[in-house]
Amino acid sequence: MTYPLAYMRMHFTNWLSIDTITSSQTLTLDTQDKGTGHPAYILKSPLSNEEFFVIEFRKQKFGGDTWYSWDTYDGHIGGSGVIVYRINTSVENLSNLYGQTGVYIFRPQNNASSLRRPYLDAFLSSESGRTSIGTSDMTKGLTDGALTFSDGSNSGIVISEVGSASGSQITLKVSFPEINETDIWEDSAFDTVSGNAADQIAMTVYNGKPYVLTYRNSAFTLYTQQSGLWKQLYTKTCPEVSYGNLELCEYNGRLYYGYIDGNAILHIIQMNESNTAVANETSIAGCDTEFRMVAYADGLYVAYTTQSKNLCVQKYNLSTLTAASQAEVVYDGGHLIGQPRVSFVGGKLYVSVRDASNQSMLMLYRRDAADTYTKISDGVIKSDGY
Repeated sequence: MTYPLAYMRMHFTNWLSIDTITSSQTLTLDTQDKGTGHPAYILKSPLSNEEFFVIEFRKQKFGGDTWYSWDTYDGHIGGSGVIVYRINTSVENLSNLYGQTGVYIFRPQNNASSLRRPYLDAFLSSESGRTSIGTSDMTKGLTDGALTFSDGSNSGIVISEVGSASGSQITLKVSFPEINETDIWEDSAFDTVSGNAADQIAMTVYNGKPYVLTYRNSAFTLYTQQSGLWKQLYTKTCPEVSYGNLELCEYNGRLYYGYIDGNAILHIIQMNESNTAVANETSIAGCDTEFRMVAYADGLYVAYTTQSKNLCVQKYNLSTLTAASQAEVVYDGGHLIGQPRVSFVGGKLYVSVRDASNQSMLMLYRRDAADTYTKISDGVIKSDGY
């Protein structure tokens, strides 16, 4: 039998520990029989949280002159050198059964016609003439020699300058792509909302710091990111939330959030200055299942619909969350409307709504003065959602 992969020996038995590499550098690998040193390294790309790559040095050893006396480990591997494989931690038990690929060993892709099994040529060394694998061209795939994730996308990791496998150590160079060069979103490693239809998530950003509010397991929880890790700031049990949307906005570092409960009551909450507790709360009765809100210099504006026919805007004082004026009826459709939106552009407040009974027309209004809204849409734009 061949010796188990280094990562398997760590994952299932804790027989060893493997260091994780995240930056470009030159590495030295030791053979698997050493009690010290580095028999393997984990190469962790910022492009995936569930998948990574492992490199290890495998040495082909023979125990005698005939095949039946090859009683040492790795007597039957293809040759001595560095092997590269991918680990997908989302696969239960790292299994390769039933179409799954928990572990994939990268091997040449151009010897399909050879009688020799491709994985026997997976090793890299100066003696083999294969001294590199991977490509920094993010458009390339597995057949181009890229070190790919399970979905076929390129990790951008390149292993090159692999040295001689004649001794008990082998050197190589590993290069990671710069994230801003990959044109791919970096995963923030936030624990996302589950598939429960009642769960909600909202997000805002202040001074470059993200704030995320979730509703799941009958509770609101507010998080922010500090030093690359998500920290919980606040949580509140709330069992009566409906399937409406969740909103989160900010002004001068203070957060406001809102939700609609099962009794059609829109709740609006102002957090304290440290965003760790509730400072003030107010509510609007008789709302439909969707609303939007935005914080601006002169107040917190909430756009919502009532009885599926009236588009309304309510303004609140930013410091006390008391109503700054009566609710303003922007549009009385007299029939089915929904999907209210609100935003500030160039110092002007704009609100919109979808009129489902009028060929799904989008109605857009600009607030020119108190209780004065000018319709600026031309009736051309029609949509089932926007």
